[in-house]
Amino acid sequence: MTEIPLIEVVIRLVCATGFGAVIGIDRDVRDKPIGSRTLALVGLGSAVASIAALQAGDSDGYSRVAQGILAGIGFIGAGVILKRPETGVVEGLTTAAAIWVTSAVGMMCALGHWDTAGIATLIALLILMINYPFQKHFSPQTKSKIEQSKTSNE
Repeated sequence: MTEIPLIEVVIRLVCATGFGAVIGIDRDVRDKPIGSRTLALVGLGSAVASIAALQAGDSDGYSRVAQGILAGIGFIGAGVILKRPETGVVEGLTTAAAIWVTSAVGMMCALGHWDTAGIATLIALLILMINYPFQKHFSPQTKSKIEQSKTSNE
């Protein structure tokens, strides 16, 4: 059994929660179904499960927990993916990917790898926020969504 000092556990859990919330801000701004609260909980949950495995002291057990976390998070992500029958447009893939990344960031926080967790969070934000203006201009799916929203708003 590996003992992690309480203050270290608190720091790891708070960081996992905070990084998840930061990634979720973009989803909130874009009015997506999953935002900062949900992604904060995803990060926290992944960190709690990871810390539990680490404190059990079984490295093989941790790898099984990690596999379980990432597979389970995939089911949550699948819940936000929709295919619109009238247009054939698939929505929610980016949100599902954000859930998965947030889970991995939470696991890194649980391991105490702040640098990796922080860099991954920054990269995720760059992808979510900076790519958006380009996506509007180049993605055929996004163009059709914009056109549909314009016609439905008129």
